[in-house]
Amino acid sequence: MENESTAGEALAIARQSRTAALRRSRAAWWYYPATGSVLGGTVVAVLLAHGVGVGVAVILMAVTLPIIEFARRRVTGTRTTEAGRGRATGYAAVFLVVALAALATGWFLVMEQGVTWVAWVTGLAVFILMVVGGWVFEHTLATSMNR
Repeated sequence: MENESTAGEALAIARQSRTAALRRSRAAWWYYPATGSVLGGTVVAVLLAHGVGVGVAVILMAVTLPIIEFARRRVTGTRTTEAGRGRATGYAAVFLVVALAALATGWFLVMEQGVTWVAWVTGLAVFILMVVGGWVFEHTLATSMNR
């Protein structure tokens, strides 16, 4: 009898611990939209700017993304991902490949064809990709932690 109640208490503590870890590991609601806005804005700026404007856009992105990540760590106490660790690295790699393909396609259409609206569509696509990709990442993390 005593062992059954001790085992039940241990399982309840383990469930509570797992739930707390899952809640703590999730990104703040603003993290993926903020990151997507910076990346999408950078894509638009790179595709439409000329000369120094491209460099300024890339430098602003390089400064802004670590600030967003720092704010996320302050809120959650966790890192977004660690390189080489499971599905997080896979998601990051897929996002990078798709974003670079979108940038290359946009670059060709804007620079070679002169179709400037493509820059805005490409920036919006990168934003949506970041937000949806972040949601999928969070959902996958929650599913794997609830097993």
